[in-house]
Amino acid sequence: MAVPAPRTWAPGEIPTAAHFNADIRDAVNFYKRPPAGQAKDASDDTITAETWTLVSWTDTDPFDTDTVHSTSSNTSRLVATTAGFYQAYAHLRWAEHIDNIGIRSAQIRKNAAGASGGGSQVALDIRHSNNFSSDRMGQSFTGFCQMAATDYLEVFVWHDQTNAIGTPISTILYHGDTVAATRFGMVWIAS
Repeated sequence: MAVPAPRTWAPGEIPTAAHFNADIRDAVNFYKRPPAGQAKDASDDTITAETWTLVSWTDTDPFDTDTVHSTSSNTSRLVATTAGFYQAYAHLRWAEHIDNIGIRSAQIRKNAAGASGGGSQVALDIRHSNNFSSDRMGQSFTGFCQMAATDYLEVFVWHDQTNAIGTPISTILYHGDTVAATRFGMVWIAS
């Protein structure tokens, strides 16, 4: 999807329907529905302790206005097809775990090629878990970055429990009153 480029008008020029369509209609339509996409997954991931793990997103996308995500290839990536500045976000839920203690971390990286230290970090969230053994822990965080067409983002997660725990990816009823699903998304905000 191309960012609209309005024409420069000459004095005395009479606009035509084509001018209005290109300069007004197309621009309004672009900004009403900018390039954006959100990915989710229907299965849980098992995350090994003290290991940054790449998260894949293979379920049907809630929305994708610019083909930023594929559920069949490179499923861990959200790919910019329109260059610009983007807001990226992730919402994660960690499974209940015995003695919910320790640290849960997540990061969004740009052009990381599946490596937790690759590319550049866009956002990082580090949280200490609570002490309630029947409680799930949530993380929501966001970051901003400039992306060229074909640049991509990926999410990595980490924890320091002594054994593997799951990151629920499906929709979970959280704290009895809020539906909170694990999601990963990006929205174009400026060129």
